[in-house]
Amino acid sequence: MNTEENSDSEKYFLLENLLSDILNESRKSIISLPEKIVNIFSKNIELTFVEKEEKGNVCFATNNSELRDDFKLVFTSLDIWEYVNGQLLFEPLVKNRKILIPYPHTERDFWQWVSKGKKLRKDFTAKKDNLPLPEWLIKVQNEKLLDEKDFLLAQKIITSSSD
Repeated sequence: MNTEENSDSEKYFLLENLLSDILNESRKSIISLPEKIVNIFSKNIELTFVEKEEKGNVCFATNNSELRDDFKLVFTSLDIWEYVNGQLLFEPLVKNRKILIPYPHTERDFWQWVSKGKKLRKDFTAKKDNLPLPEWLIKVQNEKLLDEKDFLLAQKIITSSSD
């Protein structure tokens, strides 16, 4: 198993380390996220991680998808998923044929990327998955600069729907 390099471990995580089982799982299921990655997210954005939003009579400020991001007290697996999806829209760092996703620096930074990821997912769903892959992804794949597993992970994330 590949691990992050020491100098980058607090700045980036490997896409394959976050979603190692994604090629074999349905996106609709809850994906178990590595504790180390979740803890760094939580520390950086100063929010509490919860596995999933609770339904029913629960605290409005912690479990409401309609709440504005700047009032939220928690984040979920789906939020991390959307963050990664947003990052994959643009050219992330590719090092040693692996995709490195930067950790968010602030809560605002995190929610901005989550919003971009949600928009991409909605665009793909609305257009029946006929949107092209990002140019950077096609380029690094054509030039053999990216490991096939990372290409398939990125492709699956970008083209999947979580409705």
